[in-house]
Amino acid sequence: MFASPSVNTIAVCPDFFQNSDLSLLPILGAEHPDLKEVELRGPGLRYDETTHGHIRSFLSNLNQDKPQLETVLLPNVDEKILEYLSCLPSLKCLVIDELCGFDSFFGSFGSEKRFLRLENLSLWSTTPEVALGILGTGDRAAFTEVAFTFKKSYPTSETTRRLYDAIVARCSMSTLRSLTVNDEFMYSKSTDMLNDEDCDNYVVSPTTLHTLFRFTNLTTIVLKPYFGFDLNDTVVSELARAWIQVESLSVGFSYDCHSTFATQATLVGLQAIATHCSRLENLDFCFNAKRVPPLETTNAQTMLHTFDVRCSPISSPKVVAKFLSTLFPNLTSLSYGCTADESNPVDACWKEVRRLLCWPPSQLEGTMSDGLAMSDWEGSSADGEFTGDWTEDEVDDTTGSE
Repeated sequence: MFASPSVNTIAVCPDFFQNSDLSLLPILGAEHPDLKEVELRGPGLRYDETTHGHIRSFLSNLNQDKPQLETVLLPNVDEKILEYLSCLPSLKCLVIDELCGFDSFFGSFGSEKRFLRLENLSLWSTTPEVALGILGTGDRAAFTEVAFTFKKSYPTSETTRRLYDAIVARCSMSTLRSLTVNDEFMYSKSTDMLNDEDCDNYVVSPTTLHTLFRFTNLTTIVLKPYFGFDLNDTVVSELARAWIQVESLSVGFSYDCHSTFATQATLVGLQAIATHCSRLENLDFCFNAKRVPPLETTNAQTMLHTFDVRCSPISSPKVVAKFLSTLFPNLTSLSYGCTADESNPVDACWKEVRRLLCWPPSQLEGTMSDGLAMSDWEGSSADGEFTGDWTEDEVDDTTGSE
């Protein structure tokens, strides 16, 4: 293990069945002081003072005169570890699985700049205060990826505004390619669930979302506040025109058990996404599909393969299936789901959409290799299949909204 001094990467990722003893870690630091990448992650690692002590000793044994460490992936840190990393001039990539309890830590930095060369910052279980703290420690930098996931403490609409402003202030608009700000709801007895009455304090306004439209080179976008955004077709169209480079787009809400949610975005907004986001391959988006606008074949988007419609309202599966197959002819996977009620009729409607798109019912996500079978559109009305004729009740020839 210690024979070659040229080793520049060390990964220790024990699973549940492996010994998570990291007592040899400090020796690794001494034997390989010029390491460039360290990964210490895995379910077999204990998040305790002993683990933190080994990590601190390991870091202190690295080359202090000319640090080489560029990439650090850790399960958890204490203040001393975070303090060391924040001053590391070589650090470009920092990934921490859980970073909570540091709400007042960053105030101790004063005007001193930290994390000066970071390009990739990913905190997979943190708090809004920590995210704001790290973003506020330095000047604008050439970030390529920023990811924050909140699992226990969710930002209000006002905190989300501050967070988006901080991202704009810290991240270069020309270099940022991937942005994730996700309220990842995880149900447990210890989780404080927000009620529908809290909705107004957590729904994010279009003005706040507009703040991020200046990042025109984004290719991966995940923005999922707890109660989502106040979206309409105009905002969705502006979004699509701003993010024309996007390849994977998830804009919605984290927690959809509340029954009062009602999106103002419709299939008209979806058409805008198809028109302007020609590189889009994966889409997670909730919209109102109860009214279907006229189909324009020129809007066909051929790159989209997977689509999660969440709990999008729908009333006519046959017409919506026809619409989607025309708009996204190469769609191969459709997901849906209303977590509040498994018997929700919306789920039944989207299940029917998937059936009409010729995906085998045995496949959870569905697969389509040869497009639509014409029989699905030319079946007789007697057996309940779509006849190929539009009806006034199913098609809105004006705005596509109710």
